[in-house]
Amino acid sequence: MRIALDRAAVLFALWLVLIRSVQPADLVVGAAAVALATWWSLRLLPPDEHPVRMAALVARLPRFLWQSVRSGVAVARLAFAPRLRLAPGFVTYPTDLRHLSHRPAPRPRTQHLRLDHQPAAGHGAGG
Repeated sequence: MRIALDRAAVLFALWLVLIRSVQPADLVVGAAAVALATWWSLRLLPPDEHPVRMAALVARLPRFLWQSVRSGVAVARLAFAPRLRLAPGFVTYPTDLRHLSHRPAPRPRTQHLRLDHQPAAGHGAGG
């Protein structure tokens, strides 16, 4: 029960940060969303299966922060480089995956492509 309350508290705090409102209607919706999210989190990751090792998390924190700063600087250099000509846009790739429609998917939530003649589109940086 303690783990469920801890998860609910974290999820509710996240809700408050994201919604940035303490109106009663927003709090009611947030409470319902937190209840559902807590139930799902307990179902997907039961409390006894994978305990969190705080010492391991703390030991990895400096490397995580350093890598975050390094990658942020690298992205900033690329974005502000005067010689680099970026042309953000969309790349459209026509697919025909009808031959795969008879196979059952092992995990339906991982299917992202459409099986009809619609093209799959994604972000690209080509020019």
